[in-house]
Amino acid sequence: RDDFDSQPLPDGWTAHIHKDGRRFYANHRTKETSWSDPRTRSSLQLPDGWEQAFDGDGQPYYINHNRQTTQREPPGQSTNHLELAAQSTDTGTVP
Repeated sequence: RDDFDSQPLPDGWTAHIHKDGRRFYANHRTKETSWSDPRTRSSLQLPDGWEQAFDGDGQPYYINHNRQTTQREPPGQSTNHLELAAQSTDTGTVP
């Protein structure tokens, strides 16, 4: 990730650290803020409160900051979180 982090952000974007320690991004041209790194944006549009992240193996997973849960599948393509929690023996979060 260090090599990736050394790549410049797209024009208009800056990186910041939120008071809770999470990194977020601001586009000063569009007045948009995002938890998702604009260098990794794809055609996948995430709902408000969601962020795509990558685990230690470089595999994507998705963070729902509203519910404080994670999942492997993009939002809208996974099993209902209540069903996941019922099937899980841990906290009901992934990974």
